[in-house]
Amino acid sequence: MTKPRPSRTATKIARFMVMVDAIPRLQPLLPAGAAETIEAVMLASGAVRPSHLTMMRRPQTHRFMSWAERLTGRGQVAWFGVRKR
Repeated sequence: MTKPRPSRTATKIARFMVMVDAIPRLQPLLPAGAAETIEAVMLASGAVRPSHLTMMRRPQTHRFMSWAERLTGRGQVAWFGVRKR
């Protein structure tokens, strides 16, 4: 039986792709148009609310992720973009 919505993991990865696209130094890691496509699919499927995507593009979220990376291991957000390449 197929699920009508993407898995939590798929949603998490997609949200991080939107965040990578919003960080100018990481944006070139993603294939052209990937973030826009992912964003459209997530909104159309109802996997996330528009406010979640807005949050992933905010500088405050980027600063928080930068702080979290210092505690857990640097380069994790960049790795999401590299893996999609």
